[in-house]
Amino acid sequence: MKLYPAILTGDIQQVQHYLDIANSLEDCDTVHIDLIDGFFADNMTITPADLISCEFGDLKCDLHIMAVDPEDIVNEIVEYAALLPVRAIIAQVEKMGSEHSYIEAVRRQGWQVGLSLDIDTALDSVNSSAWLQLQIVQVMGVHAGEQGQAFINRSLTLVDEVHAMRKLHQLQFELLMDGGIRPDLISKLTASHVDSCAVGSFIWKSSEPQEKWQEISR
Repeated sequence: MKLYPAILTGDIQQVQHYLDIANSLEDCDTVHIDLIDGFFADNMTITPADLISCEFGDLKCDLHIMAVDPEDIVNEIVEYAALLPVRAIIAQVEKMGSEHSYIEAVRRQGWQVGLSLDIDTALDSVNSSAWLQLQIVQVMGVHAGEQGQAFINRSLTLVDEVHAMRKLHQLQFELLMDGGIRPDLISKLTASHVDSCAVGSFIWKSSEPQEKWQEISR
């Protein structure tokens, strides 16, 4: 199971603090950073422009966009592309205008492209032609927009549907789970064919995040 430390905050100094810790974590090469516009959810985070002041060290970043029009945020990220170590862009589908336009905007930069499904979002919300172009499909284990929520078990039904789609059409995307991830869930998620998890509050709410990382990485 691949694990990514997940960062959701409006405080850029806290982002840097978390990045410094992430750089010290064993087998950690990528961080998962949430970008929320204040309209998709009643929450607002740092912006792509804020991130250019951060020192990432050897880390790559996956940017998870929760916005009314994710492509606007993608265009902001492109503006600072030379200054950000982007591996992938993952955007929520629920309020997206054109999936095709979003996917093309990400692919033009050579980044991995992902779509994220909120816990109650139907699989057919994703255009059938989009599945072939995705490197990442993310399923939310909580309601998108706020860190620290408890994992909601019914999200596993959506995981099963995504995996069945992947198997049926022999697709190669990474199946990523985000939200409420704790050590006791890892074996269950592995059995459900989840490839990776974004782990946030379990690590950051502890006074010893390195120990929590070791615990969930075992």
